[in-house]
Amino acid sequence: MKRPKYFTPAEVAEHNTAADLWVSFLGKVCDLTPLMEQHKGEALLLPIMECAGKDISSWFDPATKDVLRYVDPVTSCVRYYTPRGRFLHVPPAGPRSDWAPDLGQPWWRDQSYQVGQLSSKTRWVRVINTLTGQEQRLQGNRPPRDTLRTVGTVPPGNLRTAGGTVPQRYSGGLQGTVPPGYSGGLQGHAVPLEVLEDCRARSPLEVL
Repeated sequence: MKRPKYFTPAEVAEHNTAADLWVSFLGKVCDLTPLMEQHKGEALLLPIMECAGKDISSWFDPATKDVLRYVDPVTSCVRYYTPRGRFLHVPPAGPRSDWAPDLGQPWWRDQSYQVGQLSSKTRWVRVINTLTGQEQRLQGNRPPRDTLRTVGTVPPGNLRTAGGTVPQRYSGGLQGTVPPGYSGGLQGHAVPLEVLEDCRARSPLEVL
């Protein structure tokens, strides 16, 4: 099974033009650039363009995955709630001759626009080259406690902790990627991100 790709809110925010437009909603990240090209010049694209690179989860009902609805107090009819204005694929409030009800699947249900998932929690990791003094900060997805992700294979001599050991609670049972005990046996094994973070919290950690 292919692992989904995660994007941080900052990465989504970089795609904020009509020629390169991404949005996130309900945990999904969608590239709507093809939609912009297909319906170029339509006024119903304006609410989407105004929110380019942003999260628009407030437009949708998490339970139905559809656009929010409300009961009109005047007509007592159920209508779509679009405070920014009606946008593409949302039906009009009343009968119109220019509206085609057989449009097919609306864009927010079309999986072809989805490019990944939005990182609900991110964490900054600082990587230091102790030989040159160069430092780089990377922002990445923080996985849930029950799905530890690996950050790669550690070559011999490239991981040091001041104490020389990794907390005992990490020994064994981690998808077979890290040997039991961890003391002096990290070389050549994939190390979960949380293991490295826990080591750094307990003692100075250096990644050469």
